[in-house]
Amino acid sequence: MVEKKYATLIDANDKYRLTQISQWLAYKDLLYFFVVKDIKVSYSQAYLGIGWAVFSPAIRIAILTLVFSKLAGIKSDDIPYPLFCLVGILAWTYFLNSINTATSSLISNHKIISKVYFPRLFIPITPLFSKLIDLFIGLLFVVFFMMYYGIGISDQLLFFPFVLVLLIITTTGAVLWFSCLALQYRDIKYAINFLMQMLIFVSPIVFPANLVKEKIGYMAYCIYGLYPVVGIIEGFRSTLLGINPIPWDLLFIGTISGLLFCITGFFYFQRMEKTFADL
Repeated sequence: MVEKKYATLIDANDKYRLTQISQWLAYKDLLYFFVVKDIKVSYSQAYLGIGWAVFSPAIRIAILTLVFSKLAGIKSDDIPYPLFCLVGILAWTYFLNSINTATSSLISNHKIISKVYFPRLFIPITPLFSKLIDLFIGLLFVVFFMMYYGIGISDQLLFFPFVLVLLIITTTGAVLWFSCLALQYRDIKYAINFLMQMLIFVSPIVFPANLVKEKIGYMAYCIYGLYPVVGIIEGFRSTLLGINPIPWDLLFIGTISGLLFCITGFFYFQRMEKTFADL
């Protein structure tokens, strides 16, 4: 009798699949390993270790406060300027660090991609989880400043999870787009540093978004909100500090553009996934 042999064939699926939950759950331990590894690599052999999550934004706040508040005289919507900058930097740093790490992630893991099968999506989304550690440490820093300035917790804090989810969704779209583009066009990993440096100056970190509405008009204010980080940063300030009303108009516009960015990024990632091993 001839012995039958079976083989498992893994090929590219040309159809877009929006949900692969069962497959992701089967490899959830691998995602956990990637996240833990990224956290350890980020702070390994560093004298301050995870303390950099506090030290780095503290230096930025001191410089921004000196330059933009003391010298340039920029107002901060009745919020103490160091705290105003801190909350903006908190959201922006998560966005920036996730993109910087994810952009070169497919390139640095190219040998694994070409030899072993696992959900490729795990590689670029790993920073989305590992960088949350820095974000939560920064939130403790915010609480300290709120106590120092005598700012209490408001009811608007209930909406903070919504703004945080919007931040993660927007960042997901960015990491999916840039990680794929960097694998296909290697100049992207160099251009992304320049792009991020430009975007930080158009983000409402050192100035309130309302300044755009006052100086240019409401239409320009809404167009400005298409950059989803704008609504996220202002949403962070409103929900955490409770001093100003939540900017629902910016958050609504930012949610639309953020979701669009994330969905198109997912489609683009799935389309390019079958060529990763060849690039």
